[in-house]
Amino acid sequence: MESTEESESNVVGEKENDKLLRRSINQRFAAHKYMDSPQRQTSKDISVQPLEASHAQQTENSYTVDNQASSEFKAHKAEAKYLKHVEGQEDSPKNTKGDCKRNILRIVVMMMFVIIAVGVMVIWILQESRPKKHIGNDYFDFIYSKQVLHVYNAEQQIILTGYLQYMPQNEEKDKKFKKCYVKDPDISYCFHWPDDTKLRLYTYNIGDVHCANIVWDDIYGPKSVPRDCYNIEYGLWYGMPVAEGSFWPINMRSLDLKDIPYSSREGSPFQGSLEYFWLSTDNIVIATTQDEPLLVSINSANSKKFCIELDSKRIPARKTTMPKFNYTICQGPDILTTYITSRQLMLPHSPVISYNTSDISSLVWSYGSRGSREKQQLYRFLEELDQASLLPGRVQYEQQWEENVGDFKYKPQLFKELNMTLPIQFPNTGLILPVHVVCSYDSQNFLTGLRQHYFVQDTASNGTELLSIDSTEAAIWDTMNPVIYSKLNHNGNNGYSLLAEKADFPYFVQTSTNITSIHRIIWNFITVLLSHSKQVSIQSAFRAQDQQIFREIPAIVMTVNEKKCFSSLLPSALTAGLHGYPYIMSTIPGDQDIDEELFKRWLQVAVFFPGLKIPDYGIQFSNNESVAFTKSMLNLREKIAIYNIEKSLTDVENGLPLLRSLWMLDPWDYDTLKIDDEFLLGDSLLVAPILCHGQRARDVYLPNGIWISSFDHKEYEGKRWIKDLSVALSEIIYFTRKSQNS
Repeated sequence: MESTEESESNVVGEKENDKLLRRSINQRFAAHKYMDSPQRQTSKDISVQPLEASHAQQTENSYTVDNQASSEFKAHKAEAKYLKHVEGQEDSPKNTKGDCKRNILRIVVMMMFVIIAVGVMVIWILQESRPKKHIGNDYFDFIYSKQVLHVYNAEQQIILTGYLQYMPQNEEKDKKFKKCYVKDPDISYCFHWPDDTKLRLYTYNIGDVHCANIVWDDIYGPKSVPRDCYNIEYGLWYGMPVAEGSFWPINMRSLDLKDIPYSSREGSPFQGSLEYFWLSTDNIVIATTQDEPLLVSINSANSKKFCIELDSKRIPARKTTMPKFNYTICQGPDILTTYITSRQLMLPHSPVISYNTSDISSLVWSYGSRGSREKQQLYRFLEELDQASLLPGRVQYEQQWEENVGDFKYKPQLFKELNMTLPIQFPNTGLILPVHVVCSYDSQNFLTGLRQHYFVQDTASNGTELLSIDSTEAAIWDTMNPVIYSKLNHNGNNGYSLLAEKADFPYFVQTSTNITSIHRIIWNFITVLLSHSKQVSIQSAFRAQDQQIFREIPAIVMTVNEKKCFSSLLPSALTAGLHGYPYIMSTIPGDQDIDEELFKRWLQVAVFFPGLKIPDYGIQFSNNESVAFTKSMLNLREKIAIYNIEKSLTDVENGLPLLRSLWMLDPWDYDTLKIDDEFLLGDSLLVAPILCHGQRARDVYLPNGIWISSFDHKEYEGKRWIKDLSVALSEIIYFTRKSQNS
């Protein structure tokens, strides 16, 4: 055992000695190389010696170093060979075979990497080597093999993808579409299908805004209707008012709508202002100027897509093809520039009125909206308003003033009271009458209208188009007929409120001149009313922005977190402004459950709207506090709201609404994009109302600028939140933007 241990220790010792020996040799060899290399000598290695001794010493040193280096080099070579043998480092057949395998594996991996890299490059070349933007400018790209339209921003990022889909239903549906030959230089791209349906793409620029016009033409028939879908998963969208849920911006998570007629008819999930105009925070507008009815789908089956198509069921049967499906997509540098340019391009221009020469801003009291007042109490109501110094410029008589709808004539017992006595006792108070675009079957004008063709006709049968309204039938006035103008002459210089009918109107009708849309009938009726009145308000409208009218915004009570709230009031008002209606007023429908607190919260908001209509039940003359509160709100309107409205009227000509979203002041402020409970009146007054019953505090966001508060008159820096502001029931928070020149 001792000899074995001793031999093992000897072997270990020999190996350690060999290692030390090799290290020593390596060091000496390195020293030799260092000395033998003149480049490695530095100034510190050179000593100054007498000139006479330098040559002899150099010769001696050279001889010594050469012999020493030669012997050490040989020793190093021998020792290195010995150490290789001791440590088993010589190459063997086994190691050579392993190296070959490693080399082969290395080559295979390298070849696979090259193949993958080449494949990626080929795919990229196939995708990107085609002309990327080839329909007129650098912002639109149509991949015709897939019928996919890409919209780009200035950074060449895809911000919208559309799927322009058409599937023929005839025997040629399996045939592919082809490019069509066109001579029109304005057409950037054109395709046609075997059934002659065509898709044309036009591109053009308006300053920094770039647009593409998509036109489906010569559509084969009602069973073959193009359906264009756009991915709206990214970005926020405005202009889609829904009856339930949030829509400023649209909340897709709460929606699943498929092929819904885009109208506000009874039972529709949509409400309020319904224009074919939709805006995205990715600086995109999708809009159309055509009158044809559309079907829309929003997030159907969680698709994150917005789809539009012609509503073929509501288009009259024609012998030839379907009407064109024509819409435009615009993209700009920011959301505000895109909006203003597209609004001026796609929507009728609004007139600029003067509040100094027009009574359009005068207060309106709504009398009898709940049907609880007797007609003889109207004078008593006006006398109480007069005594409280609240006598309005106009009063709207909400009860039935005609014997039957469509008479356009006072009831005999009302004629003397409303048309003769009222102007004498209250000469400065005008009367507003509710009117309808229909004539009841029971009206004295119905039979005459049938004989004289005063009503529109059905497009298929050429018979009078009849509707079912309130358990009776009614016909639609042909407002293209000049005789309608004379029907209103004997009612004096009154104002009118055009009521929305709870009926399913046909979209197209036959008039005395041609086939037209029901919207054109209503537009002409507004023209008739304006020819007899200085003030007309409407509950529903389509493409009537160029009329001097007030668009009524109903205050609908909703339950939010177990509280009664006016949650849709401001989103509806902002959407109406977005759609080009600058002159709006808030109203409270008579069937709403409004108590004193909700009425106060509503009035605090309503006084900042361009028009104001107050229901008669909102004030209690026996309650001094109620009268004082109403007078204080009207005083606030006169001093603050009207001043800012008049100052902002010139902006209407440039396409801006009077009531604005916060992002219209600073389109680059992302925090403003989702705020739907604050608004701007012009560009220098911010209003932050309380909209829920029982609420006594709220957060307020201030956009860019210096803002002076209404509650402490201090200055606040913009682009920040002010948290948990206390708001008493009698108060409303507003901020005035400090002028940059002050």
